[in-house]
Amino acid sequence: MDLAGIPIVDFLKYCRGGAKYRGFKWIVCILSRGSDSRELYNSIERDWLSLDSITGRRMLVLFAGNEKKCNSDVQRDLERYCLTDKYEGYVKRYSPFVTVLSERAGITTDLSSSQRFDFLSDYLPGVEKNQTDAIESLRKFLNIRENSIPCLVYIPLYEDSTPVKKIVVKLPSKNADLYGYFKKLFNQISPVIDDVFPVRSEQQARIDNAYEELISYANQSELKEELFECISKKQYLSCKQPERRLLSRYIDLCRNYKMENGEDYKPVGIGASDQLRTLEDALSSIGISSFKEESESGPMINIGNNNRLSHCKFNIYINKANNDN
Repeated sequence: MDLAGIPIVDFLKYCRGGAKYRGFKWIVCILSRGSDSRELYNSIERDWLSLDSITGRRMLVLFAGNEKKCNSDVQRDLERYCLTDKYEGYVKRYSPFVTVLSERAGITTDLSSSQRFDFLSDYLPGVEKNQTDAIESLRKFLNIRENSIPCLVYIPLYEDSTPVKKIVVKLPSKNADLYGYFKKLFNQISPVIDDVFPVRSEQQARIDNAYEELISYANQSELKEELFECISKKQYLSCKQPERRLLSRYIDLCRNYKMENGEDYKPVGIGASDQLRTLEDALSSIGISSFKEESESGPMINIGNNNRLSHCKFNIYINKANNDN
């Protein structure tokens, strides 16, 4: 759970690579104005740490910070926790708190979850306004229809032999139980996530990233079938750039791994399409329910002031059809 230190659409355009580099498999955006789903942002502020704990390992739930490109107080404070490349601007940034300075230098900075929350807590009351300000630009960028709002949008950061699309989940109009939703979701998908996306070493992650970049280009290439065959067999192919460069890099990384470890390497995602579909089906099918509103008191019988009844018996019947709770 993080606030974007730059306009959120700019983040989605330029900073996905950094989020992917740090191990996230989805970016999750919440498209809801304050009145679209009442009490939503109050519950997010209240449950921030719990939501961060349950989603933070695989999902980057991202909220808009200040949408104006100016040096606001918030922006200046965010910069204290950022390392940015002056030549590339924020292209390498995925989060105000974990930023890749450059791939070559490999310099990163990180704050723990509790440190992040201590810093963010001052800005959480502004989440509703900032997110509302960003809705129209988010809606257009993600190609979401107005009648689909309020909703969650999952933006996958992985690639697969079958093209991956964003997933939209509708939010209720009031009292959305986000923590209950994510708890139910992760109870169902955690075993599959751990199988499909196991923890990787730096060398393994480098091969995985090369594979996913190659798959992304292969899906759009005229030589799609030939490329996928070469990827499977780890064979070079005489073709145009950048496909040839990406394929060669992937094969070279796999061969180096085999030389160092004595076994072939199988990147995350290869042969996992069925499992990925299982994950995506769960994201699409599990709905978000509302909190049940608690009644202020139990059933009452009013017989007026200063009335006394003795030796009386009352039979009370409750019609469940008229009982909202």
